[in-house]
Amino acid sequence: MGELSICDALERVRLWFGEFSSRNIELGAAEARERIRLREAMEARGEPQPPLAGVWESEEALRRNLELKCEHTLRVVRNARAIAESVAADERFFRGADGGHEIAVAQIVAYLHDAGRFGQLRRNGTFSDLAGENHAALSAQAIRDEGLDEWFSEEDASAIATAVAQHNAYRVDAPAGSRAMMHAKIIRDADKLDIFGIMTDTGAARKYTLYNNESGGAFSDSLVAAVIGHANLRYEDIKTLEDWALFNVSLIYDINYPKSFEEIKRNGYVEKIVAPHLGRHPLLPEVIRSANEYIDGKLAGSHLPANNI
Repeated sequence: MGELSICDALERVRLWFGEFSSRNIELGAAEARERIRLREAMEARGEPQPPLAGVWESEEALRRNLELKCEHTLRVVRNARAIAESVAADERFFRGADGGHEIAVAQIVAYLHDAGRFGQLRRNGTFSDLAGENHAALSAQAIRDEGLDEWFSEEDASAIATAVAQHNAYRVDAPAGSRAMMHAKIIRDADKLDIFGIMTDTGAARKYTLYNNESGGAFSDSLVAAVIGHANLRYEDIKTLEDWALFNVSLIYDINYPKSFEEIKRNGYVEKIVAPHLGRHPLLPEVIRSANEYIDGKLAGSHLPANNI
């Protein structure tokens, strides 16, 4: 097809995402039906099978999990646009680039950042990267497999691919000051803002089976201390359900732009994440105080994001 204007490319990606997600939801539903049919046939022949668990327990369960990822992506697109608009309007972070162009690129990255989730869930029955495949790598592969990179200029294609592939990395591996670094930071912020929303809405969070208010053990003292010290935790650090709360607070220490900090403060995410657990560890009030102090410092401009255009 050849390279498109960035506005045309954004519209094409938007339409593609709707078709791609619908296609994968229907494929997943068909696979769920087939798994259930095979299980029932084996049971009828006297060959008992263990019950299908999680997303494979019914067609509806798998379909709903895939639909949740579609809804997440659309919210992240909105977040990415808002963050990119704020970055383009702030001379501290955006020098010499075409704001309208970069705002469009940020939305393209957001549409594509979780494209690999569909295949991940269908193949592995989980959204866990640790238990299955790295969904960011799968998303970058989907861009190539679907031929989407042909719609972008070489420079845009490189920045988009890097941002998508790096959006869940512990640290971004991209040249300082590059467009790839900027777009990786925008999508990481946009993604985390929606994660905060999900994690503080326990009804929504339970749909993802990632977090709830029930006790599953105890807080790890070392992780409490790390979060108070503004450390960004790793998935493998988490040992209990309580540690999920610490992990979610720690995501704040990997946020990059003022717009994102404003949203975190406006929505009271720190308090909402920690409040259900108050009383389960004596240092949780310090976790809240330290996180809010960090946010206020960022908003005051004492710690400006590094490596920006």
